[in-house]
Amino acid sequence: MKHKSLLEHRNAMKKKKPEFLRQCVGEKKKLGRKWRLPRGLHSKIRRKFRGHRVRVLVGFKSPSEVRGLTRNGLKPILVIKKSQLNGLDKSCGIIIGSGVGKKNKLEIINDANKKGLVVLNYKDVNEVVKKLHNELKERKSYRETLLRSRKEKKDIKKETKKEELAKESKKENVGEDYQTNPHDHTHDVEKKERDKIITQKD
Repeated sequence: MKHKSLLEHRNAMKKKKPEFLRQCVGEKKKLGRKWRLPRGLHSKIRRKFRGHRVRVLVGFKSPSEVRGLTRNGLKPILVIKKSQLNGLDKSCGIIIGSGVGKKNKLEIINDANKKGLVVLNYKDVNEVVKKLHNELKERKSYRETLLRSRKEKKDIKKETKKEELAKESKKENVGEDYQTNPHDHTHDVEKKERDKIITQKD
């Protein structure tokens, strides 16, 4: 591998490299574990006194040839679209963006495997592919059931509307018959019988 000795040297250096923390980080919780350059007149870290924290210096920098590369010597590249894989060789390692959907993620992983590119996001790519396949299947089946239930509801609504319209048309016909034959009391009798049935106790 290219720059193999430099990578080994950098990895060995990183093991010895201290954690760079700002002054008074142990005294105040709100400061947080991060580096800030000390600017105080009496600061022991700024003046590089023994027994105090080490400040950031140029000597801790990794070699310029391997700077920004992974431990395996791959150049990390953020990928959001499948088309971004064109022109990449095996010296590059891809990082799939967090905003990429499941379907596009699957396509990117499959295309990367064909081209022999390493996906740096995941330890085991095969497990991720299986998980994504299962999730997509579940989503598809859920959508199908949802669409089926919606269709059934629509059909029921249509049937009820048809029944209501038929009842209304019957009522109108009965009203016309009653107006034409006022001595015919069949409609009143039917209504009374219906009311009796409704008011009956179980």
